[in-house]
Amino acid sequence: MAAKLIKGAEVAAQIREELKKDIAELKTKYNVTPGLATVLVGTDKASNVYVG
Repeated sequence: MAAKLIKGAEVAAQIREELKKDIAELKTKYNVTPGLATVLVGTDKASNVYVG
């Protein structure tokens, strides 16, 4: 079996286009805008830096 070259930039662009369509559908059908949230538990300074 021959190796297959996977170009990350092309795959990422394809995923972004699919997400744009899915997000537009969510907005029109359900009036929902997806987002991202982070929950920090404790006071680990490294976690705060990572999230920041």
